[in-house]
Amino acid sequence: MINLFPTEIQTESNLDSEWLSLISEAKKQGLTQEEVRAMLTILENSNE
Repeated sequence: MINLFPTEIQTESNLDSEWLSLISEAKKQGLTQEEVRAMLTILENSNE
């Protein structure tokens, strides 16, 4: 689906792009999907 309306918060899309880059780099470094998921869970929980 194409979003015809610009997003109001540009920082979220930049943040999403950064997360995707980090995930991609982790996979390139040889981390498994489970390891990447565990790291993301830890990071998410540390922000609460």
